[in-house]
Amino acid sequence: MKPKKSLYSPPEQEYPVETGCLRLPKPPLPEDPAESPTDGDGWRQDGLEILLVQSGQLDVRTPQKAFLLRSGQGIFLSRGQFPELCPANGQETLLHFLRFHPSFLFGHIGTSLSLKYLIPLITSPQLACLPLDPDQDTHALLLSTVRQIWETDQNRPAAYELEVKELLCRFFRLLLPLAEESQVPVREPGLEKALHTFLYDDSRIRQAIRFIEEHYMDTLSLEDISNSIHLSKSECCRCFRRSLGITPFEYLTKYRIFESIRRIQARSMEKESISDLAFSVGFNSASYYSKLFRKYVHCTPLEYRRRNSIRREPYAELAQARGDGFRTQE
Repeated sequence: MKPKKSLYSPPEQEYPVETGCLRLPKPPLPEDPAESPTDGDGWRQDGLEILLVQSGQLDVRTPQKAFLLRSGQGIFLSRGQFPELCPANGQETLLHFLRFHPSFLFGHIGTSLSLKYLIPLITSPQLACLPLDPDQDTHALLLSTVRQIWETDQNRPAAYELEVKELLCRFFRLLLPLAEESQVPVREPGLEKALHTFLYDDSRIRQAIRFIEEHYMDTLSLEDISNSIHLSKSECCRCFRRSLGITPFEYLTKYRIFESIRRIQARSMEKESISDLAFSVGFNSASYYSKLFRKYVHCTPLEYRRRNSIRREPYAELAQARGDGFRTQE
């Protein structure tokens, strides 16, 4: 039996970079796994990814955020981010994707370079799922750099690996100023302590989120969540705040609202009452569910369902209403 890789282990490939095209809606079972960004396993789960919208419009959905991307725009996805991708308005959407493992630039995560430049990016809630708009100067440079990387990897001229590495370094240099200051101290005297804190929080948070997403429909308490990762309730809350900037229950609540929106969009409970919808995603009170739904979406579940029965633009409204979505010029 092969030993299990430690968190953020470098991949076996010397050139852990992938580029390709994805056309949505995609076939149920694509023959080429490389054409399915965010679906991979192994080093891809620890990789960073950028999606570029070539044509059409794309709804990008996570429990925390939702964006509507138009042609020419893109999105940067930090490691462990697996958003739901859906073409807007039922139209076909063509994407270019770039996926790479950070070890290509920084080596092992314990190096001083990774602690100085990588950890602030992958621990920043601001950059977990960052939309890129060509109308913003820095974003335009980031998008231009990604297109150069994509074209270089696709054409593969002489010494293309070095050119891709150079361009990725430029991408990181442009991205760093956009990151909020890391919540983990990564200054030189505390490198070992910073690394331990980051790896500790990251591992626990991944386990807790997996538990929440598998049991969100059940009655969950903070004790249930903390027990799932073998921590006290207070330490569990501290881990969530350090890594995500929210409490475990805030994440659980947002995920339940997110899942209810997904069910409304899928029309899987179209004939069911709002109470049934609330109970199906873990709320024990329809009125409390409606109150939280209005807080995040700025309309009631019933209003949202009626709106959805007319047109399918699910997360455009959510992103605009919440104020943390991707605002674009009309």
